[in-house]
Amino acid sequence: APAATQTYINNGGSPGINQVAWARMQVNATYSVTTTTTGGATFRVIVMNGSGASVANTGLMGNGVTKTFVCPSGVWLALHAYSGINVASSVAVKMVKIKDAPKP
Repeated sequence: APAATQTYINNGGSPGINQVAWARMQVNATYSVTTTTTGGATFRVIVMNGSGASVANTGLMGNGVTKTFVCPSGVWLALHAYSGINVASSVAVKMVKIKDAPKP
């Protein structure tokens, strides 16, 4: 039998969405991440603060899963997408702000 094959993509080494003015995340706001996957694909988001410490990890998210997190100061997102094993698959992700940061 052929060996199991899975593709893995990591977008943790780039400046990310905070370099795009209209996509900048708001510190202390709450965000949701929802996945739409096929063929057993999964997705993970690791949220890091400005010191590089992980402050939230969604874990592997399959189809239709929603997780939330509060945006830390100096936010950095590591995005991880995993294909299904030996099958055509896809990953689509929607991230939206669902609650503004508290007023001081």
